[in-house]
Amino acid sequence: MSQKFVVSGGQLRAVAHHISDLIYGQVLGVRGIFSTQLAYILVQSSPGAPSRYVLEVSDQDGYNPRPLLSSVDPIMSPAWSPDGRRIAYVSSKIGAPLFILKILPAVPPACQSIQRN
Repeated sequence: MSQKFVVSGGQLRAVAHHISDLIYGQVLGVRGIFSTQLAYILVQSSPGAPSRYVLEVSDQDGYNPRPLLSSVDPIMSPAWSPDGRRIAYVSSKIGAPLFILKILPAVPPACQSIQRN
């Protein structure tokens, strides 16, 4: 395996994850997870105020969190679509569980970070 990467300082972390994926794949024969992302719910609460539920996406190690949705209505159980371009989650906006599928911004090429709009 011989590859060369020329990147700016802001891309070093993403490239390091990409290289880790390549090495992991070569050594173990399976795709690495270092460039994957997590989707999770962050519950923010303050005394005397309603809780806020924030659907966030971050790098697999928790770095670079990006909020996608904020709501006072409970949201839970985020799950990625197989193509990684959508996130499904459950909301109880009207009191009963409601399944929602959120389409994410275009998936960026490898070694670039997602920019928050």
